[in-house]
Amino acid sequence: METTLTVRHVLEDKASELYTCCMGIYRPVTQGKIVLSKIRKDRYRIDVRKVLEIDLKMKIQILDILSDVVTENRDISELPQLMDELDKAISKLEKMKDTFRKIDNLFKRLNESEREKIFKTAIFVTRRNVESLRDFLGWMLWEGELDDVRDFLVVDQVLVTVRDILSHTLLKDVRSWEKRALMLAVALWLLLRLWAYKRRKISPDDLERDLSALSLLPDESLLKREEYRTVMSVMGR
Repeated sequence: METTLTVRHVLEDKASELYTCCMGIYRPVTQGKIVLSKIRKDRYRIDVRKVLEIDLKMKIQILDILSDVVTENRDISELPQLMDELDKAISKLEKMKDTFRKIDNLFKRLNESEREKIFKTAIFVTRRNVESLRDFLGWMLWEGELDDVRDFLVVDQVLVTVRDILSHTLLKDVRSWEKRALMLAVALWLLLRLWAYKRRKISPDDLERDLSALSLLPDESLLKREEYRTVMSVMGR
């Protein structure tokens, strides 16, 4: 008898990809290897590799630790403190805390031009990775592999929101690091909430409330809840 796959199964299978997406926001320098080579910071690439090339078990452990921070529903006004809270959480992981601290300090020591190049690279790569994850979920649904269509629609809308927030950070009128920091905190919060959902720490209803609470993006970019039934009908579900 075939086992029905759920969105949670797919997120678990794509844990490594989701981890990379989260790191691209939490520590943008992880996607700046080319820039680091160009500015003769090769010795720091070892620490970057340590973050990206750890085994899957450790990636999941880090996702678990970070997602524990976001299991409670929050007002968007509380999100600027998110990065500090994540830093405190990761500091409990003895094996990796020094590496995360080193690459964070590296990014802060770079000049404005170097940070800008790494930031843009990280956003471009992470946005592409988010879209790839979304495409895979959509393919699984159209192939009839996923049974929980309503969960898919909610998760899909979360990924759309993350993608659009990342795109927004690259606009010319969003140059201040303060504005970017809030947007990145929201994007990372949403991605970690997906992992919390995978772990059954929060429900699809919680994810829907997250989307409803956001006012950074036009409402037209998201499906309304009442539109879910129409989409499911078109798909024969």
